[in-house]
Amino acid sequence: MLDAATGAGALKALQETNTVDLLITDIRLADPLTGWDIAEAFRASSPIGAVIYASGNSDNDGRRVAGSVFLSKPVTISSLLVACRKVLQETDDSFPLRLS
Repeated sequence: MLDAATGAGALKALQETNTVDLLITDIRLADPLTGWDIAEAFRASSPIGAVIYASGNSDNDGRRVAGSVFLSKPVTISSLLVACRKVLQETDDSFPLRLS
């Protein structure tokens, strides 16, 4: 498991490894980078990597990567587990899926 407190830290962690199967990111991070930016960078290096976004704000930015899931905060453990199972098993690009 990798974790980062900022978008820049997340990009650095992703660049230093190629073993990430699942990215979970908040939309708003502690620097100018956003969760949208991190997911796009992750997908550029890992086209089939699973992505889950979480935010207390709307997901209507339109920047979600294909096959991703958006969770509205507050997120429960059970909804996070369902989302993880879904994105890790999904091979169809029929998303976006919204779990609340």
